[in-house]
Amino acid sequence: MFIRKLKSKNGKTYIQVVDKSSGHYKVLKSFGSFSSDSEKTILIDKAQKWINQFTGNQEIDFTNSNEQVQKLFDSITGLNRVGF
Repeated sequence: MFIRKLKSKNGKTYIQVVDKSSGHYKVLKSFGSFSSDSEKTILIDKAQKWINQFTGNQEIDFTNSNEQVQKLFDSITGLNRVGF
């Protein structure tokens, strides 16, 4: 699954989320067209957020990394050693 920028004959560029399975491209969602760089970044951000929600990916915010690491360690309830 990836973000595709598709240029049409009328000069517009469209942002789409596309999946390539078994050699065929399948458009999962289209986010519209853009005419400026600011609109382009907004549409690409929307598409990336949609991909993350669709696939269930979670992002970790590293702006407050010490707090995030502490929350991660606090959430660990048990540790089991498996194997050697």
